[in-house]
Amino acid sequence: MAVGIGLALFATICFASGNVIEKRAVDRLPQFSMGNLHGAVKALASSPWWVAGAIISVVGLGVQILAYSHIAISIVQSVGVAGVVLLVALARVSLHEILRHMEIAGLGVAVVSLVFVSLSLTPASDAAGVDAASGIAVAVAACSLVVVLAILATPRLRNDTSGFVFGCAAGLLYGLSGLGAKGLSTLISRHGVSGFLPYALRSPFLYLFFGCWAMALAVFQFGIQRCRVGVVGSLSTIVASAFVIAVGMPVFGEHLPTDPFLSLLRIVGLLGILLGSGLVGWGGTMPVSDTALPVTVGSVD
Repeated sequence: MAVGIGLALFATICFASGNVIEKRAVDRLPQFSMGNLHGAVKALASSPWWVAGAIISVVGLGVQILAYSHIAISIVQSVGVAGVVLLVALARVSLHEILRHMEIAGLGVAVVSLVFVSLSLTPASDAAGVDAASGIAVAVAACSLVVVLAILATPRLRNDTSGFVFGCAAGLLYGLSGLGAKGLSTLISRHGVSGFLPYALRSPFLYLFFGCWAMALAVFQFGIQRCRVGVVGSLSTIVASAFVIAVGMPVFGEHLPTDPFLSLLRIVGLLGILLGSGLVGWGGTMPVSDTALPVTVGSVD
């Protein structure tokens, strides 16, 4: 269990630091357009800072897959959502993004809730699930993709500048990618790191993982260029984690602790982490007051 938690924590650090580096890079690039994806990709690929941030995030993805093969979904995602605290802190220090009272309160709620989750850990109930209902996962993915495409096809939503729409859309896509990652982890558990690839190539989870991750990455970049990374990043993490927990646990045969008290601690902790991170994200969509310090971004040259 300790190995799985350590891997999840390392993945979270990679995601938070990678997101901040990507934000610093896209703020120095010309405004992206969804009608010119080729130009956006070319601009991103030309930025050494963005490439560095993306590589760090990809490392996090690989480590997260290994974490899924060691411990339960709810634990991996709890650590991941708590990473919102790190993301906001890095954004505040590096990008000088403003922390409001609601965001500070949300961070406190998330930290306390993570303690509740840690108190509910038991080796018997938190083993990684190795059974996968791939048909259900594919059906959920198809429905979710329709929702995301409908959101992005609506001009009023696509032009959102608060970060809420982009954060939620990217979160759904990252959540689908998370289901694929968990599916790949079941193959690693069965066949080992060295022998899982032939099975992965025949599994829908590999394509769900990479396809949805690529789409999520694109939506995320559009979002962080227009809005605060603390908002888009925190909301995408919340939505993705809630999605993976709600869908992934029944799909992969995982369950809460059998002890009623520990189960209550786990549920309260999970809800508290979502609530706290939600306060962070929604607090970031509030207009900046006249007395607040302006947001400035350092050069990435």
